[in-house]
Amino acid sequence: MEISEIRMTLSTAADSLVAAWCSVSFDHQLAVHDLRVIRQEERLFVAMPKRRATGRCEKCSAKNVVTAAWCQNCGNRLPALTRSRELRVAGHCDIAHPLTNDFRTLLEQQVVERYREEASRKVPRPRVCPHG
Repeated sequence: MEISEIRMTLSTAADSLVAAWCSVSFDHQLAVHDLRVIRQEERLFVAMPKRRATGRCEKCSAKNVVTAAWCQNCGNRLPALTRSRELRVAGHCDIAHPLTNDFRTLLEQQVVERYREEASRKVPRPRVCPHG
């Protein structure tokens, strides 16, 4: 699988850990959105898209974040989580992620390279969303 396109939007906040947001297309067939380029000390790395983990209330079936103690719809006490401690602490789970270290390295190298190209421009490109 080849990375066919990387679209980058630079962060405007100088003190933000998120340096940029990007979308990556694979073989002009599949797009993954909301990857983040993260600044960590002297290094840049790519964080994969994630969503808040949710569970349903046993009483009313409303969705609640996994870190909630009470249902935000009916006020029912939510049971202790049976999921991993990491999920309870973070409250998020990956939507998509590389399955091998080799592919993660390839993806990270190309995204960081593209970020450096965009960051070095004197005038950033305007953001154009191809999906609407």
